[in-house]
Amino acid sequence: GGKAFVYGDKIIVDSGYNLWYNDTLGGLSGGLIASMQVYDPQTNTFIGTFPRPFGKKSHLSDVIGTKYYSVMGEDGYYPVSRLDIAQCN
Repeated sequence: GGKAFVYGDKIIVDSGYNLWYNDTLGGLSGGLIASMQVYDPQTNTFIGTFPRPFGKKSHLSDVIGTKYYSVMGEDGYYPVSRLDIAQCN
């Protein structure tokens, strides 16, 4: 599942996984996302992204100060136990 963090006057959305309907395959497709989206509630729009070190899903994550922390999770197929840290700005 995804998680959202308040960061200043913006919201960081960390979904970890992108899921869509694939017409060619006739079903759902998806993939890991190695970035997070930044949402501006004042304009009701997504205004950009910033990278994270490693795309993974089912992870624990939080923002402390100006840094994003993510631990554990899956790389799509296998469990991972790495700690990732990214700068939010």
